[in-house]
Amino acid sequence: MNISEIHPFIRYAHYIPIGKDADYKPTIPYDHRFFYMYEGTAAILTDKECYILNKGDVLIIPSGNKYRLLPPEENAVYLALNFDYTQSNITLKKPIPPAEFDIFDSHLVLERLEELNVPVFNEVTCIRKMKKISSSLSRIEYEYTQKLLYFEDIIANIMAELLLECVREQHGREYKGSKEIIGIVIGYINENIDSPLSNKIIG
Repeated sequence: MNISEIHPFIRYAHYIPIGKDADYKPTIPYDHRFFYMYEGTAAILTDKECYILNKGDVLIIPSGNKYRLLPPEENAVYLALNFDYTQSNITLKKPIPPAEFDIFDSHLVLERLEELNVPVFNEVTCIRKMKKISSSLSRIEYEYTQKLLYFEDIIANIMAELLLECVREQHGREYKGSKEIIGIVIGYINENIDSPLSNKIIG
């Protein structure tokens, strides 16, 4: 499977207000999670990292990955989506709650991404400063909540575009970072052109 074959199915779209007294337990989802920081600042803890999200930041959590919503210092709001990358499980329309660690059954995970040829989606991914997708996400939530005619097709197309936007943004930033590193290396070589140089020294 590659990125051109992604045709998402959104199982649940909702706002999650989270306050200072919130007490969410660690859970593991059976489908994928897309968290957009709609208002405020809050944090999501995963097995590998604690992600502090500011307004406009995105965190994508693949199915089968443990996470926990942490209480913020001030009230905040997520816009969250439960989704699949394909329409393979479209008959499972009702939201599927994540499971607590001690009762999680890995055999019930809906999609595994080992074959997905888009590395950005194969692991927990944070993409900063994505405020430009806010209105599209709000439309997804509205269409889903109102259950308008053909809403599933419409939000699937919007979601596909948002995912492509995330890939483009992530790759663009990685490319920019690589160019900056190359520039630093070339500058160092030029400044030390008369000195002995090796790969180890340059590294």
